[in-house]
Amino acid sequence: MKSRYISIRRLKALKALNMNRELPFNYTQEEIEENLNMLKSKLKHPTTEADINLYSSLKQNLVGIVSSDFT
Repeated sequence: MKSRYISIRRLKALKALNMNRELPFNYTQEEIEENLNMLKSKLKHPTTEADINLYSSLKQNLVGIVSSDFT
């Protein structure tokens, strides 16, 4: 039991237990839609030949995303 107490005290000393918890994101549907459109726009322009397949795959996956699923 004492070793557990010491371990917890060490974590507190390292501030591992004192971390602030992140609040859930609270984006509006409009903001999400803007971000999805910006991502789609960036994926239209692969930077290298090797990126073409990756970008195409990502664009296809974006088609199935509905912004209302995130709000």
